[in-house]
Amino acid sequence: MGMPKLTPGHARFEKFVGDWTGTENMLPSHWDPDGLVAGGRNACRLSLNGFAIMNVYEQRRGGEVTFTGHGVLTYDFSRKDYWAGRMEMSTDGESWNTLFAAEYTRG
Repeated sequence: MGMPKLTPGHARFEKFVGDWTGTENMLPSHWDPDGLVAGGRNACRLSLNGFAIMNVYEQRRGGEVTFTGHGVLTYDFSRKDYWAGRMEMSTDGESWNTLFAAEYTRG
């Protein structure tokens, strides 16, 4: 089996590469029962020789960094579409909650 080759689907990754900022609407959760609005920043860079994008995430509230994380975006050869790794939060490891919805723009 030879090494995989980049496809046109991988080439489209470049539109995601860059720095993105946005406003996040935090949903009520165990961590913040009332929910709130926060600022988010994502730095997306090509990785693994163009086969993935690595994302470094930072959330800010009141000018302070309150949460950081990492993400991975890959291209599925068989389905010919994209997949994004996602982490949700759980207090007990059994029930999981989505914490926020956000809209980002390049900048």
